[in-house]
Amino acid sequence: MDSREIALNKSKYEILNSIKRIKELCKNIGFGELAYCIYYIHTGRVFKSQELESTENMSLDRHNDILQYTISCIYKYSDISIIPEHNYSINVNKIIQINKISNHIHNLHEVSSCITMLDKVTLVGERNQQVKLDFSQLTTDPVKKKSFEYTVRFQKSITKKKEELLSHLILLDKFSIKYAQYNIISSDIFGLTIEEIKLRLNELLNICIDNMKYNEKNMPILENGNIDAQSKDTLIEIVKSFIIDENLIFDIFGKNGMKFIRQFTFKRSDFKSHELNYHYISRKPLLKIKNKYIITPILLLDSLLNNFHYTILENKNYSDKHKQIMSDIFVNDIAKIGQKYCFDNFATELELMEGKNRLGDIDLILRHKEYDYDILIESKNHTVPLGIYFGNHETIEKRRKDLKESWEKKVDKRHRYLLQNYKNYNIKKEFKYLIVSRFPEILSHDSDYLVLSIDEFEFYLKNNCKYLEFYDLYEDYYNKEEIDSKDVKAFMKDILNCTIA
Repeated sequence: MDSREIALNKSKYEILNSIKRIKELCKNIGFGELAYCIYYIHTGRVFKSQELESTENMSLDRHNDILQYTISCIYKYSDISIIPEHNYSINVNKIIQINKISNHIHNLHEVSSCITMLDKVTLVGERNQQVKLDFSQLTTDPVKKKSFEYTVRFQKSITKKKEELLSHLILLDKFSIKYAQYNIISSDIFGLTIEEIKLRLNELLNICIDNMKYNEKNMPILENGNIDAQSKDTLIEIVKSFIIDENLIFDIFGKNGMKFIRQFTFKRSDFKSHELNYHYISRKPLLKIKNKYIITPILLLDSLLNNFHYTILENKNYSDKHKQIMSDIFVNDIAKIGQKYCFDNFATELELMEGKNRLGDIDLILRHKEYDYDILIESKNHTVPLGIYFGNHETIEKRRKDLKESWEKKVDKRHRYLLQNYKNYNIKKEFKYLIVSRFPEILSHDSDYLVLSIDEFEFYLKNNCKYLEFYDLYEDYYNKEEIDSKDVKAFMKDILNCTIA
């Protein structure tokens, strides 16, 4: 075994060992510690709405990840059977211990991902317990450089989507607009139409808000008139506001609507603390203890907006129909961006035929009256493999090869055909051929075509379509938010200062 394999094996072993330590610590954990983590998930998102430095945002994201994992572990491994009516006993030292181990597990996952990008690592220490990573390989090896750049690009893209703090009414409106076509599917899977889900959730979240307003009288006030957010009493009163009796939930959602509640309720047996998808709570945010539910509004709304579609996707009866609907919505979203920059929707689903052979279709053609070219777009409303979220090089490289084969070859065939036959379809001689995807894709870094995420596509139009090469757009779009290199080094030292057994 080379040093790279040894490091990966040691890292896996240390993750499992760390989980054992968390299990032991959770045995004597009570509801107070769970409440502590829920409270700081809530306040962390409020802080995200303020003007913060890039590194502060990164730290809050990291803290949020750790708390989500800690909540999941406490809920799975502790023996919490009751929710106290009034005072909660909180052992902050235990929470600090568990959070440190959670952070260590996150570090190890990230270090493992970094190791997959490197051909060689150095093990140091008497027991080879430390990993020394030489990141110079990421600038000298073209494939690994692209993989690393893509990981940074992908993380920046998904972080952007987390930063907006909107009222629950606006978020529920966004949800109902996005899934307006899903009433039949939603009724079957969740027991409620989309509009019914919106109305029931609005009622539930208003109860949480009313509870908080009522409980404000028990929260300590600082000299400046603000609520003391650091006070244990504030923590207790806020979390009490999120605890809803099962009978009240039933009254709001009804018998059929309890299917929706069950779909979003955390199932202890499904949470796998050693796997990469350790943010299981983001899929199943409702915690049930005896006959009470703990509703964390921020987690519930995140789950509704970001994971509702995964639940439908996993349903065999509706998966294909769901993909088609979402694909149509995605094309429409692209067209709306075009309209924003004065492009007309010239054609959709333009089928290309070479004799009797069907070459596929162009999803969307945009035309601007002042430009002498058309923009031809193939839309790809695809999800990405889980490993990409964690920067796993092997997953990224497999994705790159798959897309070269499944996307680029077909696009290339259609593009070459249209260069000779554009007149047959009333397309302007000068045309730009783009692939627009839901998420950033690794193919962008290794293609002759512009492969842009939908956000990058808007930036492309905003800049008068001036970019001919992806890396020109990449430099302008991402480097405008470049973090100071000293901050990065300080943050990475924090994150990657990992010891493995």
